[in-house]
Amino acid sequence: MNPSKLLFGVYLILAPLLFYGIFYSPGGLKEYLAHKRKYLELETQIKKIQAENHDLLLKINNFKKNRPFREFIVRNKLGWIKDGEKIIILDTHIKEKGLEVSNESR
Repeated sequence: MNPSKLLFGVYLILAPLLFYGIFYSPGGLKEYLAHKRKYLELETQIKKIQAENHDLLLKINNFKKNRPFREFIVRNKLGWIKDGEKIIILDTHIKEKGLEVSNESR
């Protein structure tokens, strides 16, 4: 038998199997494209999270190195005051926040 005819016969058998495997099998082209799409989405999320982490790192370093900034944050976010300071609370501010103040403190 001629080797070229034998090789052609093998190609005739393998070509439909390869075609089926690429386009119709559960792990074929559709699955590959779905995985590729998911991979690109995850890469985008990773880049976004890395940028957020970098911004947080800059804020942390600023907080560590900048005493006035630290004091500003502690005073405004935590409501801390220095010794001898007094806090004045206006009624309009209290009403906006939905807080109540007893008459004893006025």
